[in-house]
Amino acid sequence: MNKSQSIRSRLLIWIGVPFTALAVLALVSSHLLLSRQINETFDNMLLNAAQRLERRLYTVNNDLRINMHYFSVSTLGSRGEGKIFYRLNTHKAA
Repeated sequence: MNKSQSIRSRLLIWIGVPFTALAVLALVSSHLLLSRQINETFDNMLLNAAQRLERRLYTVNNDLRINMHYFSVSTLGSRGEGKIFYRLNTHKAA
């Protein structure tokens, strides 16, 4: 450092740079942690809904049917503005 720097500018460098680095590190780590937790929670919700659908499926004359009350269908969707769509695929054994 040259001698013309004031104490204030030196303090800003010595305190500001580490604080900024810690703040960036905290933001990145919290983003990674929270995004992982949110994805796990959402995946578990979708798995639960799929398992509920699976328990209600049955076949009649090789036609796939679902036994579900109308009010139960609303519990499979999301509350709020967004909608969740489910797709059932049939896989025939070879």
